[in-house]
Amino acid sequence: MIRTLEEFQAALEEGPWDVVLSDDSVPTLICADALPLVRAHDADLPFIVVTNRIGEDAAGEGLCRGAQDHVLTSNLRQLGPAVERELREAANHRMQRSTQAELQAWNIPCGTRNESPKPNSTS
Repeated sequence: MIRTLEEFQAALEEGPWDVVLSDDSVPTLICADALPLVRAHDADLPFIVVTNRIGEDAAGEGLCRGAQDHVLTSNLRQLGPAVERELREAANHRMQRSTQAELQAWNIPCGTRNESPKPNSTS
């Protein structure tokens, strides 16, 4: 288990990682400090907070900082589905970025539809 921000940064560099699980009961490694490092390392890397705090305020605290999801320690059976969902989302985001990069390399504007010119109609 990683317990300090320095250990966390070193572990990120050793990756690649599929998902980050942040246990909010580790007082020396706070979600608010770890999440910016994750985003700087990989904008699409899923970050899920595992917490024993119940309530919308506690859950919202982690999610507002940019974590994709939270799972209560009292309900860990939700962890697997949360990880699977976030891995799919990350793959979709990476594919979208890759496609946009390819389109830009071909000088095709992103976010617009290519429409064929309409034939001139004469009456």
